[in-house]
Amino acid sequence: MLISSRDATRVEAAVQQLRRISSEDCVHGAVCDVARPSDVDALVEKVSSALGGCDVWVNNAGSNAYRYAPLTECTPEAITEIVATNLTGTLLCTRAALRLMMRQGSGHIFNMLGAGSDGLPTGEFAVYGATKAALPQLAKSLQSEFGDAPVSVHNISPGLVWTELIQAGKDTFGARGRFFINALCDPPADVAKAMLPLMLDVVARGPGQGSQTLRVLTPQLAAQRMLQRLLLGENKGRYYPE
Repeated sequence: MLISSRDATRVEAAVQQLRRISSEDCVHGAVCDVARPSDVDALVEKVSSALGGCDVWVNNAGSNAYRYAPLTECTPEAITEIVATNLTGTLLCTRAALRLMMRQGSGHIFNMLGAGSDGLPTGEFAVYGATKAALPQLAKSLQSEFGDAPVSVHNISPGLVWTELIQAGKDTFGARGRFFINALCDPPADVAKAMLPLMLDVVARGPGQGSQTLRVLTPQLAAQRMLQRLLLGENKGRYYPE
């Protein structure tokens, strides 16, 4: 396993945590800004040297510049960061992973969806939504380009995850937004625990199966949680007072 982040301190902390439950030889880390081609190239070299190849590549880096505001109030710097991380970074990393996996003859790439991926509006984080809306189209395009190859590009939707990205909007969410976050949002560890079996099932089925879209928070589960919130009061005020 190899994990990466722009933050060297976070990489080291995550590596040490994973090594405590695994072994030192099988967990590695690398500092990488996915929006920088040179960093992505170095990441691929580290993957090849440390692991000898890559069976599963997950593009999880994402940003909304930690701010919720109308597009007219977004700075050019914020727009550039969001697009560079969410879209340029995903494209660069997917390209790099595809080239590596084509050489080795198999592999699976998972791109992380988010609000906007379904084409619905994302008011006050329009730039983020626009970058995520591109990912389903990207998967279809790559399926067209590499449909017969033993490498697959998949989408995975984690649902609402309680991260700094959502927490940054605490002063802008209205009553409706707080209601949905309390009812549907989960801690990262819980989401990861639910996500892993879905991904492993796809990998176990082998290469050449085409693009898959995996959903942690399915419509059925979301409806169940909404009913539990409305009828039983579960998770009321879990994160924000309502």
